Amino acid sequence: MNLLFLLRGPAALLLILTSSILSAQEGVEQLWDADRPNAIAAKVEGRIITVEQVRREMEPLLKQVSRISSNQQEYNANVTRLQRDVLQNLIDQILIVEDFRGKEMTIPKSYVEGEFNDVIQEDFNGERDRFLSYLRSQDKTVRDFRQELEDKIIVQVMKQQMRRNQAEISPQMIKEFYETNESQFQRGSEIKLYQITLSPQPGGEPVEERAATVVEMLESGEDFQSVAKEMSNDGLARRGGSLGWVERADLRSELSEVVFELPADSVSDPIPFQTSIIFFYVEEIRAAGSIPLAEVRSTIEELLTDQIAREAQESWLQRLREKAYIQYFI
Repeated sequence: MNLLFLLRGPAALLLILTSSILSAQEGVEQLWDADRPNAIAAKVEGRIITVEQVRREMEPLLKQVSRISSNQQEYNANVTRLQRDVLQNLIDQILIVEDFRGKEMTIPKSYVEGEFNDVIQEDFNGERDRFLSYLRSQDKTVRDFRQELEDKIIVQVMKQQMRRNQAEISPQMIKEFYETNESQFQRGSEIKLYQITLSPQPGGEPVEERAATVVEMLESGEDFQSVAKEMSNDGLARRGGSLGWVERADLRSELSEVVFELPADSVSDPIPFQTSIIFFYVEEIRAAGSIPLAEVRSTIEELLTDQIAREAQESWLQRLREKAYIQYFI
């Protein structure tokens, strides 16, 4: 029987974490032979991607893979998937750079130099010796690093250009998406809520006396928001105690039970809460139902833009792959 089924609590968690770490180490050992760092993973138009390049790209992601994998089999499958994705990404980067150069486009040298200096400053605290030591550990020259940096800039530029080239999202597309996915744009009952919080202040009046003053001010017709700005002790005071639109789940249960029973345009009785006293004002009530299209238009537009950009990018990359000569060795 699997020991994990017999353990509960911290012991099980510790065993899971230990197992995950061991799995990660074993997976790395199985995938990469340290004695063959220059083994070829793929060839793209004559350019070589080594197994070591794939390993370096994967290494920072293995802990996350370990965390999301519940057993050795799932871990192995996730590592295999990650290896495939990383290798494809490295291949695509080469294809994008080749496409860029084939169109006789260029990146200003001054821009590359600026990025180069930023890397040294931000990643190595401006210490060139540390930077050179890092390059030696990676078996790279400064020239290699500059070339890789320029290639990364090219990839970013080409992807951004692809995104900018997409057709504008039309109002009709937004409307159709909203109607097709209306179930995703629902909300529960909401109230537009304000609060006044009276907390004990060193050397100040007792909260009970200040609460009585608040009651007098409100009963005399003073605006709740004005009273909040003058009397409240919480961070909402400067904006008149506004909490905005809230759902029942946004408040502690002992408070939501009170305020969600209030009618619109009404103030609660003083509510003792821990060492404070709180007043609530419900300005409006909004019934549960669909969120109006006007409120989610920008969200839908962003979703559609991302979707179309991803599809266009994948189509573009697929065309580059089909035109290229690619050999896979892992």
